Amino acid sequence: MRHHHQQQQQQQQQRHENNVAMLPAVGAAAAAEVNLGQNIHIGVILQQLQHQQQLQGGQQQQQQQQGQQQQQHQHQQIPSLLAAYHAMPQILFMAIDQQGNECAICLDQIDLETFVRPLPCNHIFHNECIENWYGSNHETCPLCRREMATQNIPEQHNNGTANGPN
Repeated sequence: MRHHHQQQQQQQQQRHENNVAMLPAVGAAAAAEVNLGQNIHIGVILQQLQHQQQLQGGQQQQQQQQGQQQQQHQHQQIPSLLAAYHAMPQILFMAIDQQGNECAICLDQIDLETFVRPLPCNHIFHNECIENWYGSNHETCPLCRREMATQNIPEQHNNGTANGPN
């Protein structure tokens, strides 16, 4: 009789271990509940785990959608920044003094009588340098960080010459 009782306990333990082994990868707390409580229904735990996985999957999908929307917004913004830059008048650079005549992007001098497009904040850069700057999705002036798209073109540039930054 004692041998029969031990055999039943071993079979029950084996079934319990098999049920635990069939669980998907779960946290240590859930696995401990399954191992400790013999009255716990495996089906309930599996349902809870499936629900958690569905919630996590929904959060991941929402994060992916937000990332895609952000990328689309950035791609739409680049042409608008370049369009705003190209809408500014191209003028001939005429420096009053020799200080402040370098492009803050490439650090080379801006030569006299070179065509430039001053930004609304009156800072000037080589055309190619600032076009690459805005093409890289920067939205502000490289020097003062004023927003490009929200500024109006200053009236003082309408005469066709620039005298360097103020």
